[in-house]
Amino acid sequence: TIYECAVRGHGIAKNNLQLDLKRGLKYDKWGQVFAVWMPDSLRGDEAWRQCEKMLQYFHKEAQENSQQMLVVNSADDLETAMNTDRCAAILAVEGGSALAGRIETLDLMSSLKVKIITLTWNGSNELGHGCMSDCKDGLTDFGKQAVTEMEKRNIIPDVSHLNNAGFWDVMQYSSGVVIASHSVSAKIFSHKRNLDEEQFAAIQKRGGLVG
Repeated sequence: TIYECAVRGHGIAKNNLQLDLKRGLKYDKWGQVFAVWMPDSLRGDEAWRQCEKMLQYFHKEAQENSQQMLVVNSADDLETAMNTDRCAAILAVEGGSALAGRIETLDLMSSLKVKIITLTWNGSNELGHGCMSDCKDGLTDFGKQAVTEMEKRNIIPDVSHLNNAGFWDVMQYSSGVVIASHSVSAKIFSHKRNLDEEQFAAIQKRGGLVG
């Protein structure tokens, strides 16, 4: 939604896309993850510049629609948004390429209230390898460091799109909650992006979530 609105010049309050505040606020309580999608064609500084542009766009929209939406940075913010009939907006970045290979970019993302980072999209980036990359390696040294540093900043790693070896590296180099925001059961449907029973159990043990 962030990407499409920013590229097409639509607003979050009302648009002809799949989601806007006018329709979403018909729910009694509404929390929504808004993700900045990072295409595999972008890497390095170009990737971070696009991500930052999208995040700044979203914060501008949130400020202009502050009576309808609150960007969540804590559990208290989530509760406040719900209790004041606003959209509790949780910011995510779908693709760790947005870090541009620099740990300090995490501080910039944290300052912009990013709470979730999907480590890869389908391909490989500076952190590791996506499930469609055909690479069997796990996280890179930078990826292992990034996962550890994300935890210090209360940014949750999202393992959807990550390859199998990368998944288990995340479990080794982090100790907190891990999520798979959009992966389902490989036992039900065999697909590279889906999770086996052992992976489900590992996420559950961490108190995480599979969406």
